[in-house]
Amino acid sequence: MNQQQLPEEKLPKPIQEVILNAGDLLYIPSGYVHEALTSESSSLHLTVGINVYRWIDLLSTALILASEQNISLRKYLPIGFLKSNNCVKFLKQNVDSSAAVSEGRIAD
Repeated sequence: MNQQQLPEEKLPKPIQEVILNAGDLLYIPSGYVHEALTSESSSLHLTVGINVYRWIDLLSTALILASEQNISLRKYLPIGFLKSNNCVKFLKQNVDSSAAVSEGRIAD
């Protein structure tokens, strides 16, 4: 998790200010900047998160594993590579994420 202290002048104006009482629970979606303060007594601020595996995580892992087996994926890209159809053709020929899954290196 990325927990940076943001300068106050860069923060947007608060959307809402909430006062919670003993036993109350507040859900704040992932990515929302928030601050928890106590009034007069001690309090517990507990953050619970669920780690998710995203498509970008799967594709990044598959590409890294493929590059370990295929040296072509570690070579420099030629100038103008995005302007040609060779980029898609090369990826189709050299990246086989299903092979990584079938070999058990990526759990299916």
